[in-house]
Amino acid sequence: MTYDFYGAFDNTTGHNAPLYPAIGVNNGYSCSEAINNLLGYGVPSSKITMGIAHYGRSTMCSNAVGIHVPSTGQVDANFNVDEGSPQYYNILTQLSNYDYNWDDVSKVPYLTGKNGYKGFLSYDNEASVLEKAQFINEKGLKGGIVWEITGDYIESTPGSGIISSTPLTTVLNNEFCNPTPSSSSLKENENTVFENVYPNPFTDYIIIQSKFANYDYFLVDATGKTILKKSNNSFDLQIKTTELAEGIYFLKIIASGKTEIVKVIKN
Repeated sequence: MTYDFYGAFDNTTGHNAPLYPAIGVNNGYSCSEAINNLLGYGVPSSKITMGIAHYGRSTMCSNAVGIHVPSTGQVDANFNVDEGSPQYYNILTQLSNYDYNWDDVSKVPYLTGKNGYKGFLSYDNEASVLEKAQFINEKGLKGGIVWEITGDYIESTPGSGIISSTPLTTVLNNEFCNPTPSSSSLKENENTVFENVYPNPFTDYIIIQSKFANYDYFLVDATGKTILKKSNNSFDLQIKTTELAEGIYFLKIIASGKTEIVKVIKN
């Protein structure tokens, strides 16, 4: 049950379910450390399932709004419907009221209130769930457990009772069935074409850093349709993505007879 590491019950803000520990803050409070501790004690990886949250935890900041800052111990009133621990579908309805932040160390998002509002929310989205699914695959774990599945039931219209999508669960299923390299494994693999791909998740652009100066690159959507196909003759490249719809994409580079693919997410 790798969640509930932080919440309104703490006197500072923090991540509900960080994949990796924040630098210099409460070492031991992360999914990866919990799993690595079990493996270190000799628990077989095939007997471990890692928890993946389909909800978030909110609180109010005392002064400045942010991560690892003093909090009041009260939940954010915007999420009272879930007693301060909103289901993912309720988080989506509130996104416009907050600034989106991505912690590239812990590999999870968080929201901070706009225009002086002191609300704070730690949660998981498609990008962080992808990172966790990749971690589960790399560690050879039995799989993941979800708390809880209905938090990911996105209705066609609120209150209709008609489920149109399950974005978090879909990411899990896709990654377990068709594994792709994680951001960490890309850097560790000397045979890759990519040096780095960032930001991931992305919004307005993606930057490719390649080990080769000349290559062909392709951007493919989740249905397999090629969105972009071009050649490049420099190590660094910025691709404008403003017009892309939100969702999962695959970035492919072909260089010097090698082909590499990395999954990226548009938020």
